[in-house]
Amino acid sequence: MSSQSQPVGFLARGGLWVLAQFALMVAGIGLGVVFPGDRPSGLFRLLGLSIIALGGWFGIAGAKALGRNRTAYPRPVAEGALIQHGIYARVRHPLYTSVILIGLGWAALWGSWPAIGLISTVGLTLSIIRAKTDSLFPSFVVHLAYNTTISILFIIGVFVGGFPA
Repeated sequence: MSSQSQPVGFLARGGLWVLAQFALMVAGIGLGVVFPGDRPSGLFRLLGLSIIALGGWFGIAGAKALGRNRTAYPRPVAEGALIQHGIYARVRHPLYTSVILIGLGWAALWGSWPAIGLISTVGLTLSIIRAKTDSLFPSFVVHLAYNTTISILFIIGVFVGGFPA
């Protein structure tokens, strides 16, 4: 639980980061449609759908584990708890993993290299945002230990440690 006062207002809660993420995601979707590649093979389309499904699983697992702690903003909700169970036992940011995977799957469905490039940029941006914001919340006494234990920001940790129950 956080004993510090919670900032109020869109900007104070990290609203510009939210807008930047949203703009990049919309641009990635648009690039797939505007700059499609050659018609992808059936196997490539199946791969894209599989990546989207995996991304959906990460999103659902992350939202389920977070429960009432979930927020669109980088700053945790007031009186929120650090979640370390479920998917969060393996990956620090499953919701961002979800966004990245769904974006990459979408780009693969369209065979759009520009969309793949932009979604990769989204992944890099999210990594930078999370690395920055992770260091802002020492109010969670166990947060630094959690960051050390769960050093994988995104999907790779699941494949190394196995899927959580």
